[in-house]
Amino acid sequence: MMKSAFARTLPFAAALTLAALAPAAAQSKPQVATAANAFGIDLLGKLIKAQPDDNCFISPYSVQQALLLADNGAGGITRKQIGTVLHLGTTPLATINAQAKSLRLSLASADPKVKISIANGLWADRSFKFGANYQETCRAFYAAQTQTVSLRQPSGAAAINAWAAQKTEGKIKTIVSPQDLESAVMVLTNALYFHGTWTDPFRAKDTEHQTFHLTPQKTEQTLTMTQMGMIDYAKTDDWEAVALPYGGGRLRMVVVLPSESQGLNAYVSSLTPDKWSVMAKRLRPTRLRLFLPKAHTEYGASLNPALGSLGMRQAFQSNADFSRIGSGVLISDIVHKTTLDIDEKGTTAAAVTAVIGTLSVAAPSPIIMRVDRPFFCAIQDTQTGVMLFAGVIRKPQAE
Repeated sequence: MMKSAFARTLPFAAALTLAALAPAAAQSKPQVATAANAFGIDLLGKLIKAQPDDNCFISPYSVQQALLLADNGAGGITRKQIGTVLHLGTTPLATINAQAKSLRLSLASADPKVKISIANGLWADRSFKFGANYQETCRAFYAAQTQTVSLRQPSGAAAINAWAAQKTEGKIKTIVSPQDLESAVMVLTNALYFHGTWTDPFRAKDTEHQTFHLTPQKTEQTLTMTQMGMIDYAKTDDWEAVALPYGGGRLRMVVVLPSESQGLNAYVSSLTPDKWSVMAKRLRPTRLRLFLPKAHTEYGASLNPALGSLGMRQAFQSNADFSRIGSGVLISDIVHKTTLDIDEKGTTAAAVTAVIGTLSVAAPSPIIMRVDRPFFCAIQDTQTGVMLFAGVIRKPQAE
């Protein structure tokens, strides 16, 4: 019997945004989708380096959406740097906006058995007014509604947090604090909610505590689900991967378990969009016994250091050019929060991103894949290829 790396430790990688429509593999992927994946891989790499021993789970799509709201208000070097970091280069804004709208509508109607909710918002302090053309563009292409509130009062943060909680079904109740908005004149927000039931659910009665290898030297007992059947699977000397579909099959979770010799951090640092595509194409229906831990994690971070390191610097400086949003605006902080729950029925994931602006001033024996060490995972739309969520899970049931 062949033993798979999925039968060992959990530092695993779950990419909740890399799921694309397998039947539509021949279709060309929209640039905003492939760019979101490339950007997400870059961003994830920077964030993991900052916290190499913790869970790190992000939504490349949510961050991209929020930054595209900012991109529509940017000019000059500021916009050039945003475009470079987002892997959109010099693509005309009209093309980006049209593709972003098409992708948003495609995801929202991807599968009647999977719920994907995407919301964007523009928040203005009572002392500030967005440019009329800017508001209309964001409304037309991103369905962004404008709200005028007293951002610098506690009621401002309360309004944004209530919006975030509503749009994420209560999964993320707080994205900003009153202290975050003490000097704010505007906030750009994106919220993303995903709830999918497995096409083939795990049986709860088969779930039991099994050993999960947090590190080569440290283990813990973790509630682990199991399933046997024909499951999309691939294996190389460096990794093994499995894809678990939701609902009708357009959306899926891809779980990648790096080899023990390579390790999770090395896998993520070497990951590229091309390598991800090659891996996805190698997945084939395989008679497999899968062991997958139930997981819960919450993540939150300021993205300024990572985005600055990737080359988006001027947006945070006094010479930032967001003239199409309003005079003298710069970004003071970009905050991002996510939640992830994996159980026998399926997966629930949510993300909120806030861009805060201030003014300058019997078959054959089955292969066994046991996810029992840190792993990478992604939730992906198979039709467009866009990563909705992606991250690394080192502690499946982290509080």
